[in-house]
Amino acid sequence: MKSEAVKPVRGPKGIILELASLIPYSVGIRLLGLFLGNPLIQRTLLRKRRRHLCASLEAVGSTAAPASALTRNLLSNTALPWIVNALSRCSDTEFRRWVHVEGETLLDAAKARGKGLLVVNCHTGVSRLVPWMLMRRFGDVSAMEPEAWLARMGVRDGDKVNSISMRGDGEKFWLRQLFQASRAMADGKTMHVAMDGLQGTGGKARNFLGRTRLFHVGLAQVAISRSTPIIQVVTRIDERGMITVRYLDPLAGAAPDLDDEGRLAYFLDNYQAAIETVWREDTGNVAVRHLRHFMTSQPHAPERVAESA
Repeated sequence: MKSEAVKPVRGPKGIILELASLIPYSVGIRLLGLFLGNPLIQRTLLRKRRRHLCASLEAVGSTAAPASALTRNLLSNTALPWIVNALSRCSDTEFRRWVHVEGETLLDAAKARGKGLLVVNCHTGVSRLVPWMLMRRFGDVSAMEPEAWLARMGVRDGDKVNSISMRGDGEKFWLRQLFQASRAMADGKTMHVAMDGLQGTGGKARNFLGRTRLFHVGLAQVAISRSTPIIQVVTRIDERGMITVRYLDPLAGAAPDLDDEGRLAYFLDNYQAAIETVWREDTGNVAVRHLRHFMTSQPHAPERVAESA
């Protein structure tokens, strides 16, 4: 499978991104950190964003300092296209200086089994960087996503990540895309997907920090039924621009006699717990639209979820 040709972002935004991509990461991230972390800037130009973030901190029970949380939130959201673009142009040595990776042995061991690999991401930190990193490591990566984001943002070699686009409002199932992803894993390739996305209406409804949230489990169900290894990844960025990419085994410790449904529930428990930890401890690293969605979501009511199901 090959991705269709994708045109990079055009217009003023494209020009700004193209010019900004010429700035080395070490220089740009320092300037961004100084500007976005300035108390006067935060109290004036960013006061509305700060107010909304403070409300989110209170809602999830976070004890994070508002000033550093706001800086991280702006870096992981507004500055994300430049960050991924700039990092893709770093030398290997420079990249390792800024990006700390944990649990790579889990990733390599899973890939070595030869049954394909499913990497499940979430909307925190610099999650957009992960498919690019996987492509650089394995060279056979496909990503289920609304658009070919890496190629659109002009990320170096971003077009080498095969994009399986999931466009369409209100779709409950993306059967064609699910088939493409399933076939890629059956061929021993690597699939990347964020299961906590807001697009689509199908999935498992669960109690997420006291409110109902859907998790799109279709691809995970396929992987579990085929014994395809699943690795979770969680990313964070701090106010200095230092990034952590952490790989986890969401099925570690699962009883060997669990059936597929039991393994899916066990996987979801661990997947959700890792995301909730970021939301509570480091709320600034959560995608803005996900925070907004959470703030407008209904409190979790098990009986209402059961009736809907």
